[in-house]
Amino acid sequence: MKLRTMVIGLIFLSLTLMIIPTAQPSTTSTTFDYPGAAYTQALGVNRSGSIVGIYQDNNGLHGFLHQGSDFSTGFRAIDVPNSFLTEAQGINDRGNIVGLYMDASGTHGFVHHGLNFGTGYQKIDVPSATCCISANAINRHGDIVGSYIANFHTHGFVHRGSDFRRGYTTLDVPGATETFPNGINRNGEVVGQYVDASGTAHGFMVREGRFTTIDAPSTLVPAPLPGTTAVNGVNSRGAFVGIYVDTGYLRDGFLNQESTVQPVSVSGATEVLPFGMNDKGVIVGGASENGSTHGFVTAGSVTGGDNDREDGDDQDGGDQGGEGK
Repeated sequence: MKLRTMVIGLIFLSLTLMIIPTAQPSTTSTTFDYPGAAYTQALGVNRSGSIVGIYQDNNGLHGFLHQGSDFSTGFRAIDVPNSFLTEAQGINDRGNIVGLYMDASGTHGFVHHGLNFGTGYQKIDVPSATCCISANAINRHGDIVGSYIANFHTHGFVHRGSDFRRGYTTLDVPGATETFPNGINRNGEVVGQYVDASGTAHGFMVREGRFTTIDAPSTLVPAPLPGTTAVNGVNSRGAFVGIYVDTGYLRDGFLNQESTVQPVSVSGATEVLPFGMNDKGVIVGGASENGSTHGFVTAGSVTGGDNDREDGDDQDGGDQGGEGK
């Protein structure tokens, strides 16, 4: 199917996020590791608190699902059959999981339904892609965002419907050379990262057909290096989380909630990478300390933003795998 490019009626805006003084919400956090893993990173969380992510052991990279409040148990491994790498990157309120896997034929996206991880996978291959399809986030309606490579550039996509042979719309930031959509909420708002013609990276949000550039403000402490922002997850209240590289060349997380921007911190961590956020304000991601990376989850903090435009999240926050997911 020929892809449709989202260019008609789009307005491109630029925004530097502003900090408004306010009381800091609770940022109580818990770090965790998949049992026996050398590396763990949480990438998405839904409204009920189910978390998906990735872990690495002696057999390679795998996806996982965690349910419950006890991180000494409650984990399920996710491995697409006949693959040699699987990443679980997003989960919606219905428990549907998206991600990517690699097999002998290349890298593909997937969506999984149910709790039997030996079966139930649907392959996502964007028709025009030449390489590297990744499904990064899914909302309650089943809308999926992700990225793929074609003509040596990375493009974003949105998929709607249950037929993965068709239903794809290209989502590229106007003027960008690379676009990485990382999160989608139930309102259809999409966040991610793009690279402009000068090679500079920015975060972005698409809301009602309007692209907005998002750059972490210089007032954050530690201060961001210009051109290093990625937005990774968004909930239905319009709050979003992302990362930037600071002047010490470390990666730090930030939260934008009700137009207030503040750091996301994890006690003892030198680098904090938030990837997903649900409607209760729960944030998940990866935290690095002493050369090791662990998953983390923060306590929720909800202060109703933008008139609570809807009532759900669905990953609806997060993606995604890697720096920009």
